[in-house]
Amino acid sequence: MSEPPHDPDLTAVERALAGLTPSAGQLNRDALLFAAGRRSLRRGWAWPCAATAASLAAAILAALLFLRPEPGTVVRFVPVPSAPVETAVSPPDERSSPPDGPPTASASPLRPDLDYLTVWHQVERWGDAGLPPTRLAPTSDDRPAAAIDPLDLPPDLQSDPWLQRSKAMLTPGGAL
Repeated sequence: MSEPPHDPDLTAVERALAGLTPSAGQLNRDALLFAAGRRSLRRGWAWPCAATAASLAAAILAALLFLRPEPGTVVRFVPVPSAPVETAVSPPDERSSPPDGPPTASASPLRPDLDYLTVWHQVERWGDAGLPPTRLAPTSDDRPAAAIDPLDLPPDLQSDPWLQRSKAMLTPGGAL
């Protein structure tokens, strides 16, 4: 493959360009960008004046706060009636009045007709002494004959001591 023929005029321009040396130039990139930034800055008095005004306002308000006078005492006269007005008091209703002393065990037997509101009023007035007596935990006589196994284990595993303790904890009213 042969080379394409060259134009003699282009060859002369090529030789002239090859003989030139590049110069360092007088442009400094950093200086050019710095100068562009300075020229883009608009000098004005708006922001310095606004900052000065805000500082002055804060100083004046602080001075007014610390130098204000103490508030004066205000005296008000309130008329009070000379004699209290007596009102007629109706005799207390026997059903709504609680007894004079705290209820005793014989005065408050465990009754099914004792409703919540009555118990609440007794507790409000007498504290825990107003509670009706409760039954104790069931004894062995009160328990049903066939007790239900809470763990539902086969009979051969029920003799394990650890399982016996677990069953006692799960049984209500059982031994601890």
